[in-house]
Amino acid sequence: VFPVAVFADGGELPPVWNILTDKVSGWQDFQLSGLAAMSDATFTSGGLVVPTETVQLLAQDPTDDDPYDGGAGVMTVMHSVPEGTLLLRAETLDTTSADVDLFVGRDTNGDGIAQLGEELCASTSPSDLESCDLINPVAGEYWVLVQNWDATNPQDAVTLKSAVVGNNTPSPLAASGDGIVAIGASQTVRLSWDNVSAVPGTELLGAVGIGTRRESPVNIGVIPVNFTKTGIAAPATLVLMDGVSRGLTINGGATHDRVFFDVPAGTDSFTVATTASGADSAQNAALRLELYRVEFDNAFANAPFVAAPDTSGGPLASATGSGGTGPTLTLSGSAVVPGRWYAVLRNTSVSPAAVAIRVDMGFSGIPVPLSAGLWQPISRPDVGQGFDYATAGDWRAFLWYTYDEDGAPAWYIASAPKPAGNVWVADLLRATNDGTLQQESPVGHVSVTTLGAEDNIFSFVLYGDEGSDRMVPLSPPLCPTVNNAKKSYTGIWSREAVGVGGGSALANEVAQGYLHYIYDARGRPVWLNGFGATAGLPRAEIPLSQFSGYCPVCTGNPPTSAEVGVLTLNYADENNMTWNLDYLLNSPLSGTINRTDDASKLTEQLPCQ
Repeated sequence: VFPVAVFADGGELPPVWNILTDKVSGWQDFQLSGLAAMSDATFTSGGLVVPTETVQLLAQDPTDDDPYDGGAGVMTVMHSVPEGTLLLRAETLDTTSADVDLFVGRDTNGDGIAQLGEELCASTSPSDLESCDLINPVAGEYWVLVQNWDATNPQDAVTLKSAVVGNNTPSPLAASGDGIVAIGASQTVRLSWDNVSAVPGTELLGAVGIGTRRESPVNIGVIPVNFTKTGIAAPATLVLMDGVSRGLTINGGATHDRVFFDVPAGTDSFTVATTASGADSAQNAALRLELYRVEFDNAFANAPFVAAPDTSGGPLASATGSGGTGPTLTLSGSAVVPGRWYAVLRNTSVSPAAVAIRVDMGFSGIPVPLSAGLWQPISRPDVGQGFDYATAGDWRAFLWYTYDEDGAPAWYIASAPKPAGNVWVADLLRATNDGTLQQESPVGHVSVTTLGAEDNIFSFVLYGDEGSDRMVPLSPPLCPTVNNAKKSYTGIWSREAVGVGGGSALANEVAQGYLHYIYDARGRPVWLNGFGATAGLPRAEIPLSQFSGYCPVCTGNPPTSAEVGVLTLNYADENNMTWNLDYLLNSPLSGTINRTDDASKLTEQLPCQ
């Protein structure tokens, strides 16, 4: 029931990818090789979900040649399959029976009864271990039937393990890779997960679809992913963002003291709510939540990570679980003081606890006006990375330029409506490209907390890695004088033609800088930087450099750069320009462009100062 695989050399997909981890969030890379050309490589993901185990005592089916005639010896389990499901998996586990058989089908007539005419998979080997995988099944009701074909006891305890793997789960699995894969090339697929707040020993199931184009997202096939929680990692930085549920695991008798959220001016209330996932009332009653606070000026000594708070003076507020739910704290009015707040969780039980935690904030007053443009971290001024944050209509646009674990330039995007207060939260996306159009996939979350006109906090979850930096504008918003008039060129620009390519422009009285967000020959998002004087505007010719640095949660030497081309631009006005990109990327990147584009500004016009 797998689709016909498309390979360059007759190879096969791995039967399963295994993740063994003690982390609630993280990533792991896997390799594929021998694939056919993937001109618009597409990686979709589903799960992670906890499979259902159904155990039933079954006698031997007296009519073992017909599993569909009802009566003794069979059991049936129904599953609802929503749109977007990647995998319906069913398997029988070890039992005392000498031989069981497994059948899966879609209940097309809606009577809730398994029938031969509805059968889609039959697994009938001469053993008790059977399995069926339905790949990318259409939405509907499905049945799974298990038959005790050859019993060894009057009744055998038969176990069916089954799961529906879709893309709407509280513990999401994300998959990402290159945008273009050459025939026979090796391809790295990164699997990242978030909020897997399971206790050790928990097994979950996911799936990754591999396709040559976005219109055929699983035409190469689907790889099941077995995820096993092996232990409990030491407490690490965990960002709470307004309205986003997070997960963590706390050992028996242990404390997690690295969960934090930032409270800016204009916040009039917040609620921190926790619950022990899948636990009984005793486990929830064993949870204790304590709130501590530090000044923002003292919160970034270990950026991008957070240090444990000083708990010697006692909490500002505390609560324990009761009534079958975990502890919840709501603060309002004068108790809500701006600063970095820590949600310290203590598990007084002897058993590990899988905990879901969330903060929801209320705001009043007028938010601090956005200072649009490029921002850089003051907590780590030598990292050579930052973001562009601006308004586009009723939305905020965000472009983060940084580096991957190998030091290569990488960028990510986000957008979401304007916030009601001084906290903005959005999904973080990675874009790949097929040479014409870009394709986006989720890789985390981002939050910008505005403290002042030239002061904000940037917090992120990227591939399960988490951190936070305090940010300042890269340059004051002072417009250049062009033809005896102030001109506001600063903003996010994009090609007018359908396709790829965009950039961040910053121009003040004496200098101009450009970040161009492009794709290399493998369709991966990379960026180039150009810098020069403003003399000569509205025309300019600026050298383009390729940078190398270290990733957002890494350390290393200061970034280095090498000139790889030139950017030539001509502003028609403050919202329209023509640019020419002419570059040849240095190894380990590859790709070359010599192209002229009409471009327009996507973000709002900034007032000149």
